[in-house]
Amino acid sequence: MASIPDNSTPLATAKTFLAGIKARDKKSMRAGKPLHMAISDVLNRLPLSADILMDELSYDEVEHMDGDFATVWTPYKFYEDGKLHHTGSNNFCLWNSREKGWIITAVQDIARPAEGVTNLTVVGGRDVEV
Repeated sequence: MASIPDNSTPLATAKTFLAGIKARDKKSMRAGKPLHMAISDVLNRLPLSADILMDELSYDEVEHMDGDFATVWTPYKFYEDGKLHHTGSNNFCLWNSREKGWIITAVQDIARPAEGVTNLTVVGGRDVEV
């Protein structure tokens, strides 16, 4: 009988992934199926040409670095035309290129609607009913 991966906490999930490397077990290394998009797709889906003032204000940021590798955790509040639209957190993974400086290699985020917002248009182009 195959064992069930321990994905009960973020750290347990990461350790399951690392154990999967040692065991050469790709199945145990996969936890869920997130929406994955190239950064160019994310940028193309942002309504930057719209007449909406967008402002994402981060606070209490946390930065971890190990040589040329870093992560940055940023809780945020997102405003549209000065009104709170949603809140959430971003996680940026970065690599320090000697030629270009720090480069974002991955971004993860979660968004929760503000009170009175009945749907969120997700960057992936899907409307999520709340």
